[in-house]
Amino acid sequence: MSTMALPAEELEWRDGREKVATRLLKATADKSYDPDVDVDWGQEFEPGKFFISQQHVSLYGTPLWDQMSLDQRIELSKHESASWRSAGIAFEMQLNSFLLRHSFVRDPISNHVRYALTEIEDECRHSLMFSRMIEKMGTPVYCFQPKLRKVIWNTQILGTEIMAFVGTLIVEEFLDAAQRQIMRDDDVQPLVRQMTTIHVVEEARHVSYARSELARQLEQIGSKRRAAARTVTALSAAGIYKMLVDPAVYRSVGLEPKVALEAIKASEHRRAFRRELTARTFRNFDELGLIGGPSARMWRAWGHPA
Repeated sequence: MSTMALPAEELEWRDGREKVATRLLKATADKSYDPDVDVDWGQEFEPGKFFISQQHVSLYGTPLWDQMSLDQRIELSKHESASWRSAGIAFEMQLNSFLLRHSFVRDPISNHVRYALTEIEDECRHSLMFSRMIEKMGTPVYCFQPKLRKVIWNTQILGTEIMAFVGTLIVEEFLDAAQRQIMRDDDVQPLVRQMTTIHVVEEARHVSYARSELARQLEQIGSKRRAAARTVTALSAAGIYKMLVDPAVYRSVGLEPKVALEAIKASEHRRAFRRELTARTFRNFDELGLIGGPSARMWRAWGHPA
């Protein structure tokens, strides 16, 4: 269909998409990284430094944390970092699968599709980067149990475009909030900080693309679908947050998972961390009309003024 034949509303929709995609393609050309080159993989880990900011470690601020030696705390931070990276690989594989299907039914010479393909390139490099970091740390791969893989894959197949972009925002903004602190934290391994800086810069573009497209998709739905989207959004946020730290990390460092999880459940610091980690996600979803009804209770339980 030619541009002249498009209805005004559809033309405005397409042009809006193209403006966003054109800007993001330029930003990608101006500043992108190759983790094989831009991360110094030959660098050794430094003694006495953490693998995520220590205040991000799940047991931080608990009596159990107080009983641990510095070496034990650092070791736990390494395994939790591996869990974050493992979850990141799983989420990015899911996102890439969705973006391919999203692109398949759209104009392949549009900048909107070109940027989707560019984002897939970014995410593949990120997954390779996370894979190399997990291998270098010498930890197990977490969050990749067969049952969990099946759940993630089925969610991807069954999800609508709206929920796919919702999931993208949840994952990217959760991690972004923490990683902006990690990249500036002198107590974190320099190699981890290099990797984190790359991820923060490139994921900012992905968030912009997802938020813009989600806003357009939400304009087209009625009240019933919006109510359903609110509920699934809240449930997805809770599930994705929980996935970041696989309970198996505690067993890897000699702790009983049940004991660790009970300590975390009672931790005011951990509740504050969760609230901080989800603050921007909450604001974005609230602006998009995805907070309200029964789902608001979950957000209030996390400390947000839903």
